[in-house]
Amino acid sequence: MIGKPRSKSSLSDPKLSSPPPIKRATPTALSKRLLAMLLALALVCSGFASAPASAFANEPAPHTKAAGGTDSSAAKTGSDESKAKRDASSFGAQQGYQKDKNSKSNKNDKKAHGTKRDKKTKGAKTGSDDETITPLSSGYDVVSGLYYWDDGYEVYVDGCSTSNVIVPEKINGMDIVEVELVDCDLDSLDVSACTQLRTLYCYYNYSLETLNVTNNAQLGYLDCDSTGLATLDVSQNTELYHLDCVNNQLVTLDVSQNTELYCLYCYNNQLVTLDVSQNTELYCLYCYNNQLTTLDVSNNTLLEDLDCAYNNLTALDISNNLALSWLDCSYNSITDVTALMAWLDDADHWGQVMPQGGATTAAGLKYYEDDGGIYIYDYVGASSAVVVPADIDNVDVVSVELAWCDLDSLDVSAATALVYLECSGNNLSSLDVSVCTQLGALHCSDNPLGTLDVTQNTNLTDLSCGNTELSTLDVSNNTGLMWLNCYENQLSTLDISNNTALGMLYCYDNQLTALDVSNNTELMWLSCAWNQLAVLDVSKNTMLIELWCHTNQLTALDVSLNSELRWFDCGLNQLVVLNVGANTELDILFCDYNKIKALDVSKNTQLERLSCFDNQLSSLDVTKNTALVSLWCGNNQLKALDITKNVNLYLLDFGNNDEATHGNKLTSIDLSKNTNLGNLWCERNSLTTLDVSKNTNLFQLRCAYNNLAALDISKNKYLCYLECQNNFISNTAALETWLKNNEGQVLPQGSPQATAAKPTISGDATITLTEGYAKLTKNYTIAGTPAPTVSLVGAPAGFSITPAGALTIPAGLKAGNYSFTIKAQNPSGTVNKAVAVKVNQKLVKPTITGGKSKVTLKKNYKKTTIAFKVKGFPAPTFSITKAPKSIAKKISISKTGKLTIKKGIKPGTYKITITAKNSQGKATKTVTIKVKK
Repeated sequence: MIGKPRSKSSLSDPKLSSPPPIKRATPTALSKRLLAMLLALALVCSGFASAPASAFANEPAPHTKAAGGTDSSAAKTGSDESKAKRDASSFGAQQGYQKDKNSKSNKNDKKAHGTKRDKKTKGAKTGSDDETITPLSSGYDVVSGLYYWDDGYEVYVDGCSTSNVIVPEKINGMDIVEVELVDCDLDSLDVSACTQLRTLYCYYNYSLETLNVTNNAQLGYLDCDSTGLATLDVSQNTELYHLDCVNNQLVTLDVSQNTELYCLYCYNNQLVTLDVSQNTELYCLYCYNNQLTTLDVSNNTLLEDLDCAYNNLTALDISNNLALSWLDCSYNSITDVTALMAWLDDADHWGQVMPQGGATTAAGLKYYEDDGGIYIYDYVGASSAVVVPADIDNVDVVSVELAWCDLDSLDVSAATALVYLECSGNNLSSLDVSVCTQLGALHCSDNPLGTLDVTQNTNLTDLSCGNTELSTLDVSNNTGLMWLNCYENQLSTLDISNNTALGMLYCYDNQLTALDVSNNTELMWLSCAWNQLAVLDVSKNTMLIELWCHTNQLTALDVSLNSELRWFDCGLNQLVVLNVGANTELDILFCDYNKIKALDVSKNTQLERLSCFDNQLSSLDVTKNTALVSLWCGNNQLKALDITKNVNLYLLDFGNNDEATHGNKLTSIDLSKNTNLGNLWCERNSLTTLDVSKNTNLFQLRCAYNNLAALDISKNKYLCYLECQNNFISNTAALETWLKNNEGQVLPQGSPQATAAKPTISGDATITLTEGYAKLTKNYTIAGTPAPTVSLVGAPAGFSITPAGALTIPAGLKAGNYSFTIKAQNPSGTVNKAVAVKVNQKLVKPTITGGKSKVTLKKNYKKTTIAFKVKGFPAPTFSITKAPKSIAKKISISKTGKLTIKKGIKPGTYKITITAKNSQGKATKTVTIKVKK
């Protein structure tokens, strides 16, 4: 199962995601090697960040720290890699080495070659894009303990529930044609009944030890990497076109009957001979790190890739291999390399020829001489204590490579010309390199050193001393240092102010309370995670490409000047604000487990992976992040999430932990556009519906503890894991039937915290407003278990209501009465509440216009009426507030503002004041009345 991003992560672990380590190089080319590494690392970072969605299918989630872990510069890859000392990403500038122009430096990645099947499809799906198989059904076979799926004609096994597996010939009457049981802790595997088997994956079952495929005559693809096999008989598998048996204990391997063989990977074994003369279809051959003394590839005229390094070859003839484009035959004892070096000089050829050698000292040190120096590259002696001589045959020792050799002590005090020292992964309790003043690269990680003095090594450019129990480290004299790995120690301080050339610093998992990188303006890779930093200033590190500072005590972090940043992990801190608007190149952002209240990723249009899990986000807009592949945003305060633009999304997690003190409360989610979705975690929300009918690639769904009344998974043929318990699904028959052949949990249904209850709505039934009011929200209390869906029935345009009961009344309604119904519904029932909204006319202060300001009357005038235009709401009242007493009884004003002058006023001139008044104010008008003589 894929874990949620709720603890430390191997995905964020620089040991797993860091740029490739430094490879052994000739001291004379050390500076050139470092330049080549910087370029290559930039390419590696670019390639990793743009990985396709399928690359993350089983990725560990952020902040799940990997167990164990070693210095990547000396990491073992396989059961016998301790002797191989190979590195898939060799950046050495050794003589006879050409840098790969088309990623061919990674040719010893067996999976990279398992995908090329132009000539040999054989109908198997594995490792190929040349065919598509759509499963019709999947299930679990109780008798055999196998998980499987089928296409209606054939069966494909892809899991098991037992460590001792016997695969039957058929399941449900259909032949089993593929078995994929990888890393399943198998003790035994019997496929003898599978006569139609075409593809078998059983790699990383380290206790398997035996495998019988003699009955599988149709077998075309076999991968039994790292299974502890001492023997392997493929003589009956005449259809075999791909064989991977690396990292085993094979002494012999007979492939003479496998004339269809296209790819052969048999490196990291103990083969003394290998006859490929009958394998004329061979395209790639990887047989490095064996004990071969001869290798005849003259009949393999189609061969394009050949890696036979780390053997005991004294000659190699590739004159017949005109299709060859990649060759690594280094670390053999080939005496005449003239033709091989000439081949490598071709612009279309890549690989490595030198160094050659293979002499062994009396003490058991294997070495070769090259470019005027002695290179020690292995140890076969019996003692656990090694003394490195100053020279061999009067030639200075310049390079020592003794990683993972079980050494208890290593004395290099005589090797004053030493430029390169690799001794990682031993049992060294001390290491004195004070006399090695020419030392340019030192790798001593994974040793219990306790102390390390490099103050005399002023030429040092590359230092890797991770996991060496150091409490102090002084690199102040190493001013040319470009690479520093000092992770997993007990350092409380680290002064790198003098290391201005530093390009990579991995100091994670120490006890640092402060880290000043202001002088390190060349820094491109920085990992200071798992420390105790309260402050980190990276404003001067404008070249940063990757920054891991998670699991510290940071309350603020400014990355506005780090515009080149592509991988940024600041999770498990105490950040409240995070601004990534300037980081437009960002591919990966992990800011989970902080206190961030708002996160704007609208400028990060290249973002492929985002984890903002366990913050305080009330909203999250990812509509601009169309490249997004993985999104973790659970344990926030989201009520809505729009992912309709994220069509590449493969993993989506907006679920909540059961121990979360806050959490998302989504009531719905539209997944109709996310057809690539493989993982969906949405547990402990308030979902009332969940439609996954368009998500046909879904194989894991966790939607427990919601308010679902139904769940249809009939379209999800790949689904193999489901948690939908503690909902309100009334009919679980189909789900329970599905569960018999798959994994997960369906029952119980019904929330354990509350009993189902019919909805209730409380709040105002009448809302009175006046024209001109602002947009208004009225809150209603809506209860019920499960949480009801809420809607409006008959409401005018612009009215809306949230699931929590917040009713929005739009501004601009004209005076009048508006009525509608609030409807709340859950599986227990439906309730309606009638609401009336009354909008009164707008309140207006009175105004008086029109009429006459001067009235002239004859001596014997008759009664006269003058009408004024009056506005105002509410309707104003009128009065004559000022008039001479002599005419007061002769004048009056009506409710509508009509002035009446009765007859009988004596000749003269009179001034009166009319007043209109309402709750909003008053208005006055002066009128002059003149009666002629």
